[in-house]
Amino acid sequence: MLSELFDFEMERSGLQALGFYVAFLVTFMVMGLMISLGAFTLFKPASAEASKMTAMHIGKAVAFIGTNVLALAIGIRKGYRFHYKTILMMFLSGLLSFAAGSLGGLIPVAVFTTFKKCELRINNDTGRRES
Repeated sequence: MLSELFDFEMERSGLQALGFYVAFLVTFMVMGLMISLGAFTLFKPASAEASKMTAMHIGKAVAFIGTNVLALAIGIRKGYRFHYKTILMMFLSGLLSFAAGSLGGLIPVAVFTTFKKCELRINNDTGRRES
């Protein structure tokens, strides 16, 4: 379930995608916590409400950047570099990460890990790549 988390070109089963989702959810939560604590040591929030809002904004920023980087890395490793699937998954993960943080933003990324690797062939007549 948690094997080969950083092998982005691997076609995962549903259970492996769930493990990928949980592992990166915990990773992004820890990253958001560490960045928030670092920001709080440098800049003291005026109130408890300001602390909550700052932590929420930092968490959403970590989720947005992290999920889009993951979607792009998976798209490149699977052979979908400038393919509509990569752009769609990046758009969906960005949209959902702004709405629900890492909890929502990782859903399209985990689904993207279940896609097959794109096999490109070169047409000998035209010299162009075909999928």
